[in-house]
Amino acid sequence: MNRIKRRISNLSILLAFSLASSFSYAQTKSVEQDKGDYVTLANKEFNNGKWETGKSILDKGIVENPNDSDLHMLLGKYYHHLKQYDKARYELNKAIEITPENIDAKHILVNVETETKRYSSAICYVNEILEVSPYLKSLWKKKIHLYELQGNQVEADRLRKRLFQIYPNDQELKKDYTYSIEVEASKNRISGDIDKAISLNKELVKNSPDNLEYHLVLINDFIKGGDTPNALMYTERALAVFPHNSTLLNKKIGILADQKNYDVLLSFLQQNKLSKQYDYYVLEAARHAKLNDPFTLYSSVLSKNPRNEEAFNYVFNQLVAEQQYEEALVYLNKFKSSNGNSKKLALKELQVYTRLGNQGKVSRLVKDLHKEYPGDKDVQDNYYRIMLGEAKSSMQDQQYDKAIVLWQTVTQSLDREISDLGYLGLYNAYLAKGDYSSALHTLGNYELNSYNTEQVGFKKADLYFKLHNYNAALTAYEEELIASSADQRAHYISGYEELCTAIVKKYNEDFMYNESLHYVKRWLANDPNNKTALVYAANLSTQVNKQQDAIKYLEQGINAYPDDIYFKLKLADYQGKVTEDFAEIYTSVLSQVIAQPYHQLALSTYEEISEKYALQLMKQNQTDEAICILDETLTYLPNSKIIKYTKGLVLEKQKKYNEARYYQSFYEPSLLELDQHKKHLEFLGYKSLKNDIDLQYVRSHFDEESGRDYSIASANYTRHALNNSYTVGINYTGREAGRGIQGHFDWSHQWSDKWSSKADVALADAYFPKFVINGSVFRDFNVLGGMEFELGAGYRIFQKDKEVENSSDKMFNIVVGATKETEQYRLNLKLNNFFSGGEYMYNVALNAKYFLSSSKHYISAMAGVGSSPDIELIDYQLYDTFSVLNTNVGVGYGTLLFKNVTGSIAGTWHNYKANNAEYKNFYNLYFNINVAF
Repeated sequence: MNRIKRRISNLSILLAFSLASSFSYAQTKSVEQDKGDYVTLANKEFNNGKWETGKSILDKGIVENPNDSDLHMLLGKYYHHLKQYDKARYELNKAIEITPENIDAKHILVNVETETKRYSSAICYVNEILEVSPYLKSLWKKKIHLYELQGNQVEADRLRKRLFQIYPNDQELKKDYTYSIEVEASKNRISGDIDKAISLNKELVKNSPDNLEYHLVLINDFIKGGDTPNALMYTERALAVFPHNSTLLNKKIGILADQKNYDVLLSFLQQNKLSKQYDYYVLEAARHAKLNDPFTLYSSVLSKNPRNEEAFNYVFNQLVAEQQYEEALVYLNKFKSSNGNSKKLALKELQVYTRLGNQGKVSRLVKDLHKEYPGDKDVQDNYYRIMLGEAKSSMQDQQYDKAIVLWQTVTQSLDREISDLGYLGLYNAYLAKGDYSSALHTLGNYELNSYNTEQVGFKKADLYFKLHNYNAALTAYEEELIASSADQRAHYISGYEELCTAIVKKYNEDFMYNESLHYVKRWLANDPNNKTALVYAANLSTQVNKQQDAIKYLEQGINAYPDDIYFKLKLADYQGKVTEDFAEIYTSVLSQVIAQPYHQLALSTYEEISEKYALQLMKQNQTDEAICILDETLTYLPNSKIIKYTKGLVLEKQKKYNEARYYQSFYEPSLLELDQHKKHLEFLGYKSLKNDIDLQYVRSHFDEESGRDYSIASANYTRHALNNSYTVGINYTGREAGRGIQGHFDWSHQWSDKWSSKADVALADAYFPKFVINGSVFRDFNVLGGMEFELGAGYRIFQKDKEVENSSDKMFNIVVGATKETEQYRLNLKLNNFFSGGEYMYNVALNAKYFLSSSKHYISAMAGVGSSPDIELIDYQLYDTFSVLNTNVGVGYGTLLFKNVTGSIAGTWHNYKANNAEYKNFYNLYFNINVAF
């Protein structure tokens, strides 16, 4: 309730204020102008140093405008100038009370409070100003100075660091911040807090890495604190900045010397070419090492007592370890002179000559030892090792027969490891010679005499393979797989794949696909999900006409490798070869291409399926859908000539000949197809032209008894639009009684992929029918692979010429037709039903064309029978033999003469029953030229 009351009260005050404002606007404007004049004039006087004159102006202004914040601010400025701080503080607070946002008043107050040492108040006013202008760097500095005046050095340093982080490039800030750290570090160093001093010096080095003094102070602090590792590390860091500074170089030398780290120190001195110091510290290093070197001590003992065995063993072993073999032999011979020879000393001599690589000496010593101590195990071991080395050398020199003898000697060693090496070396020697049977026999002996016969089965498998015993090869390998652990099997199974692959390739090269498939099945029995085996199984099943098996293996591959698209694509490819409906396959392959748009197998399969699917849609007259499929395919395969050519075929079906010609030009015909392909492209170029003129001449005559001859000439012009064709033409004939002219207009329209229509109308003055009108609609149906059906009607009014007497002067007709067209041929069957004078007549006509390279390059044949002549003779009104038997046959040929000119010739023979019950013949010869442009 109290909240509601407060809101009502506030609204009332606001309303009252608004009303008051509307009445005092003019007065306020005048006051504000006066106020501006007082502020400007007073400020001008203050700036000129005329403080009293400015004070007089302010006094007058305050009398007129007692609540003006700027006037009180300037009055506070006046009192501050006179250092009358209490009055200045009063006026400035009055200005802020009137206008809390008066920043100028707050700035002056900061100075007032600072000068009167009221630092906390000054800091508060600074904070208020910073809330409005947070990026005034000078004000931040002022705040830091106030903290220092207040004695709060911690907060001053914290604020100075923060300001330096905000303005890292401000050199003055950097200088102040750095100085504060220097002072603090010096205090800590004096007080004995070295760790704190080190921490602050690190900050100095970080902020000013190019200041040598900071580096030196930090290093000295580490040395004072006894932390020589860090002292050395920061010395090296400093040398990276000042690589040639002598003080730093000496620092590092001193630290390394104190650590007795002479190896690093001497290397450092050499690197910096400090030869005098290097000589000094070399001597120091030698002195240090000498005091702790037992070799020197034992050498001294041995020189005094040559028979001392302990001293001899140490000195000899040390010399051998340092590869001073010649010196070691000197001490050995001296010791032998004092103590006599022994097997132990002989073995030491053997050791030295072995290290020297003197194989001749080594071999002689070993063989001598073997003769002298034949039962000694150490001697035997060395002897067989010498034989082992000679056998290996013979192998390297490809002296396999010599190596075989040596390997046989090595197999006699009682050391099982050396003996095993002998058997394996003997196996490798036989293998290198190509004596696989002996190698196999050696492996058998190795199995009998060795405890470690792991992986021998793999070697036997390889030998059996080389001996073409593939069954035994796989058996040997499979036995090893059975004996191996799960982890070993996972490792060895790849070798089994290599062996099976080699066997399958051998049989495939000889076209022995059934045998190859047998081994693939065995392969899969041991490695059911092996991808290579599944691929072979599917392909070989196809080769031997086991199609269902191929599908089974491909599906098995899909289950085993759901993320691998290979099997999905191969299954789709296979199904694409046997199916007649590609829609589902296309969708499946497209999903794989979308997932992996750069996978070559996916793209090639997609290309093939897309082509077949588009051709299927084209045959079903779904050409728009086919174009969509092909355009989508071209987004993934923009350079596919197959897809472009297929798109050209579909566009030709759509009668978009210009585009069809462009896309079909990507086809790469064989030499046998080249001529035909060029002619077809010329045809498409011809069909893409929008205009054509058609000239026709018909020569007609009856048989010799009738003696009548007729000629008809026709000229037509056609304009092709996107879905329309318009034709205007004229037919002319001359006969014994005069001449006749007929004019006609034709219109064709493509309503959709499946629907089209055609209509024509004609008028004539003689010989031709007076009036003719026809109309037909055409519809494509997916019957017998795609057919076009026609339904049409026509009406004619005939002339009453003296040469032709018709039973009636009017005739109606209804036409029913069907057309089957492929790339190779076109068949058209029409049934015309005629109605004239209450009488029904018919004519059935069949027209066939076989395309040689295009629809304009063909051979044709036609035939017809009925109780009426065919429709063309009726339109030419050549004879009236209705209600009697009429038959006709004919042939024709058409070709593309030039790129835009076609020509054709055809002949027909009509036989009909005359009125006198006799049969007569009527012949037509057609000549046609068509020019497109």
